Amino acid sequence: MRNKVISLSLVFLLQLFSQESSFAKRLDEGVVDGGAARFFSEDLRYAQWGLDAIGLDGVNYTGKGVKIALLSDGLDGRHKDLLGRYQEGYNAVTDKVYKPLSVTGYDGGYEGTFIAGLMAGNDDKLGIKGVAHKATILPVVVDDAGKSSDQIIANGVNWAVSKKVGVIYLNPGIAGTLIDKKANLSCLAIERAYKNGILTFIPSFVDLALNSSVFNLTDCKYAVVVAPIKENLGEIGGGSANSAPDFIAPGSNVLSTSSGNDWYSYRVAKGAFIAPAYAASAAAILIESNIISNVSKMGGARFSKALYERLKVGAVDIGLGGKDVNYGYGLIDVQGSLKGKPRFDKKSFLSKIYRYTIPEINQLETDNFSSGSVSVSWTPPLGVSVKKYRIEGFFIEDNGKKVTKSVVVDGNEVRGILPISISAEGAVRVVAMLDNGSERKSAYRNSVEYSPVIDYPPTDATVLSASVSWVEEGILVNVKLLYPEYGWDLLVINADTGEIARKYKVPSGKSTFTILYDINHPARSWYLNIATGVGSNGIDNFLNPYYSLDAGVKSAGKEYAGVWGNAFSNCKIGALSCVGEVVAIKKTGSNEVLAEAIIREDLSFSAVFPWKDEEISIYLESTNGLRSKEISRKLWYRG
Repeated sequence: MRNKVISLSLVFLLQLFSQESSFAKRLDEGVVDGGAARFFSEDLRYAQWGLDAIGLDGVNYTGKGVKIALLSDGLDGRHKDLLGRYQEGYNAVTDKVYKPLSVTGYDGGYEGTFIAGLMAGNDDKLGIKGVAHKATILPVVVDDAGKSSDQIIANGVNWAVSKKVGVIYLNPGIAGTLIDKKANLSCLAIERAYKNGILTFIPSFVDLALNSSVFNLTDCKYAVVVAPIKENLGEIGGGSANSAPDFIAPGSNVLSTSSGNDWYSYRVAKGAFIAPAYAASAAAILIESNIISNVSKMGGARFSKALYERLKVGAVDIGLGGKDVNYGYGLIDVQGSLKGKPRFDKKSFLSKIYRYTIPEINQLETDNFSSGSVSVSWTPPLGVSVKKYRIEGFFIEDNGKKVTKSVVVDGNEVRGILPISISAEGAVRVVAMLDNGSERKSAYRNSVEYSPVIDYPPTDATVLSASVSWVEEGILVNVKLLYPEYGWDLLVINADTGEIARKYKVPSGKSTFTILYDINHPARSWYLNIATGVGSNGIDNFLNPYYSLDAGVKSAGKEYAGVWGNAFSNCKIGALSCVGEVVAIKKTGSNEVLAEAIIREDLSFSAVFPWKDEEISIYLESTNGLRSKEISRKLWYRG
């Protein structure tokens, strides 16, 4: 039923970008009417949780006067949030001047444009705001349609040094995994930058790596390695770092600028390539602040060391204490670095981060482009109790009129249907309405997956949204119906075999149903899918009743190991909650229980258990949790 992802967009009119005064006059409820094309122009600051996570609240520095070298796949200079924020750069692959306004296609910089907006996007109350929004970006292409080499990357770094930039962001991307040599020249160039007073920030691993590679920038002694984390402070899986990172920074559910001619030129991304951009921007702010002016006169390696130490002393240590293999010295915190001391411990920081978490749209799905409805699924904001969700959407008609619609669903749901078409110029977002009366808004999304056409005549209930969860008696299903005067169907599918385990016809007027499975029933060990509304209208919702577990492991001295993690997905606060349930930590290949952890109110869990070996292999199991969450790695011991 799901085919391909379609990006719905129209062409930008470049001349509007050079007419900022008339551009501002044509604002109309978040959309600028430019005749043949329109531009999304709402303030999206509310969806940038990463700015708050790294301690930018109350900081007046902007990175003004600091040049940041952006070594990646290019930059789309047409984006309105990047106007005035970059200079001509250098293509290290072709050894030519790089002009962002003249490039198209691959050179437009899919990742580079995203990072440029994150680091230096204009703070004009339209679109997003960059961390160091008055810094200047110097784009350097080191990944040109997959072409790169150790020499090319070294040339890019050396060019940046010659331009006397303040900091360097370096991500060779997938092209780096194709290099069949070690990063000898690149490491020498990074060392040269360090000795010239310039820190180089790199990701802890390569996103979507095509293969393992001997080329690994994390081997470079003078590179500053930054690992990505989620809003719950958990690690983002991927790659395999050879050593501990220096710092961590946000790397999930991050909104920034996108390349191309889309009228809505923003996207939400997750990945290791994001985290070093936060750290590099924070360094630019520290440089502007002149906080280490006594060292700046000395320049060179002394300045690089002092800048690194300033980032280190202000970082929020959320690991075991000191530098550890997962979190390094901790989370970048601009205010802490400006003050010269950490502002939070892990516990107090969690209470802070919960003030900024937002929903994240996972998927939009519709039957075809002419559909009058779109199915929306999302991940709830972490650590807060949601009373209701409001799904909001709009689209622009051919005559320029903006049509808006919204629906409200219960706070324990993670999916709903919005009766709106987002065919060409439209977008959807999810707003979490909290118990305390405040709201958390997701970023807009305007790309959909489409399915075969399904008509919805009022011949059955039509399930608008549904939630499922294990309870003591079995699986509890809650639905919201478009036509409650009709009945609805319910299927239980064994996802391991594809077989329909059970089928029910739920009578009209009933919005809850419990699928009975006693505590010893083998179905409790199956991976199940629950399909609702499978009458003449087909499947309306397709869910599973499990909450997911995510965790990491680290050494606790040389005699013990520790595991920590979070429950998420269908586990919610204030609804059908998994708080208080037991997570068993077992040794892989046996049923030996090493320790048990209780899921806390903030959905986290942790445990320490005896483990002397350097290699560890364990798995997590819970009553209702997704099974076989395995963790296997080499432990990293501190002295």
